[in-house]
Amino acid sequence: MKRIAITRMKDKNKEILKDVENTDGGKNVGPHYKTIKFDAILSDYQLNMILKIIEYAKGFVLSTDGLKGYWEKYNLPIPVKPVSYVLLLEAMNGSSHICIQDINSKNDYDYLAYRHYALPLLMNESISAMDKGISDYRNGIVGILKLSQTLSQSLMFINSEIYKFFIEAMLDDDVNPELELLNSALPNRDFFYVAKELNDFIQGFYNAYDNLPGVLPNSTILALNAALILERNKCSFSAFCGLLLDAVWGTEEYLKPLRNIEYQIQHRFQGAELYRLEIPSTPVDTSIPIGTRGPNAHTTLMKIFLIDTEGDRVLVRIDLPHANSLKFHINVNCPDSSKYSVLSHCEIEADRHDDSLNRVLDSLKASISEQMPHLLVIQDTDREDENQILEDMRKYIDYLTLCSNYICNQSYEKQLRKVAGYLKISDTSIDNVLAEAGNYYRV
Repeated sequence: MKRIAITRMKDKNKEILKDVENTDGGKNVGPHYKTIKFDAILSDYQLNMILKIIEYAKGFVLSTDGLKGYWEKYNLPIPVKPVSYVLLLEAMNGSSHICIQDINSKNDYDYLAYRHYALPLLMNESISAMDKGISDYRNGIVGILKLSQTLSQSLMFINSEIYKFFIEAMLDDDVNPELELLNSALPNRDFFYVAKELNDFIQGFYNAYDNLPGVLPNSTILALNAALILERNKCSFSAFCGLLLDAVWGTEEYLKPLRNIEYQIQHRFQGAELYRLEIPSTPVDTSIPIGTRGPNAHTTLMKIFLIDTEGDRVLVRIDLPHANSLKFHINVNCPDSSKYSVLSHCEIEADRHDDSLNRVLDSLKASISEQMPHLLVIQDTDREDENQILEDMRKYIDYLTLCSNYICNQSYEKQLRKVAGYLKISDTSIDNVLAEAGNYYRV
């Protein structure tokens, strides 16, 4: 018998139908066809990471221990066939066509096609290094410089991969209708150097410290902590965009709505700081009809709190259909400006607008939880909570301004009084305020 496998191949971007002969009791055979079988249901995230590792193994020298390390790092299920990492690596390296099979289904995968539709494993490794650097951070000028270098390298690499991804997508006939939006979503070349500038700024203080007979003042080190937080938040936004791209191209059933969300975020907010990423702990109440759902139905899938490149606070809500808005949509709230008014309520094009869209961000949630857990807050919040978070963001911006003005020898007394007032500090000396604020706004 025959089974038709539809394999996306980069042959002038056309869909090619490949007839795969089935013999030997229905099992695919042949020297160039291998099956990796799992006794479990693979999530979109898990399948995506497995395909990335296969693509990496074909392009780089990978040892058995290295393969095991990746498998464990990304918390992937152990296949039941092949039965060992040695045989698994042999299957990856020795096969031109690989079938990934879980307990429910078979997915044909051709790595030559897939490599054009996903960011590489090296991007995920860069995100992992960034997350580890944040976890291992130790205060002090050496610790600040070490983490700054890690963040700088990560941001440059992630943005480069996103840039290459969009270039590939612009060459794909399947996405040409979005060509104009894709072009506008390309990361600005100048933004590639933001991390380098921050790193060079911190490096300058490190060099001065190294050459001074005494020690760098503690207040200066505390103020540099703010530059590190700024750098971390910009890295976090790029990492979020990279993981969102992974989810976009790893969830074929919901490709259109995810892709449109990605374009809007990448286009509108590139270069932003990611202040907080929130997913509700309570799932949508599907027992309530869509047309009558209110706030108690929990229709918000995700809240993204950003500070844009002009220092304005932004809240992006990704919402399922509900009363008075029967389509999948995003809401953007910017209390500091009206420049995003066109996005105050922006409907997202999708093939259908129903409860099945609740699965849209499952792959992204799993990816962030596994790779950047410090990014994610799982909590139910209402409008009052949102306003409080936005107010906290305003105070955070004042803290950044205080630190920037202090280390640049500019007037900082106004911000000093503000920050001391926010934290209810009686001792308003610069050293004490920066120490207390540093504990509150820590990396």
